[in-house]
Amino acid sequence: MTLPAEELDRWILPLEGWAVERCAISEGFLVELKSGRQRGRLTVQGTFILKAGKGRSTMHHSPPSSMAPALALLGKTVESAVAMKDGRLELKLSGATSISVKPDRSSEAWIVTVGDQLAVVCEPGGRVAVWVEDEP
Repeated sequence: MTLPAEELDRWILPLEGWAVERCAISEGFLVELKSGRQRGRLTVQGTFILKAGKGRSTMHHSPPSSMAPALALLGKTVESAVAMKDGRLELKLSGATSISVKPDRSSEAWIVTVGDQLAVVCEPGGRVAVWVEDEP
């Protein structure tokens, strides 16, 4: 697994080339990613901006039916994934599609995981925490 690269104001997440395999709606919006045998996940707990082509939508998982435009992510490939140290998450995908998530004062705005080896979390208030597990 490639580790995230830390820069002055951001973390570059190792998701470039990963494919969106599944989207689900529950207490948040879930995007499951795949690269070969590796699996990853993005969970958005609150509101996010979805840009698809020239369209722009503010998305929230309640009511669930409002999330239909987010299904445009299925089959897309991640071109870049950046966690800004102020808590913003920017995910650019193929087909001029992107997701942008701002931090939340009272809850974890988003969580990115790669298997059991990596977790990147936007904690309440916008602090970004990164956990890396050593491979066996």
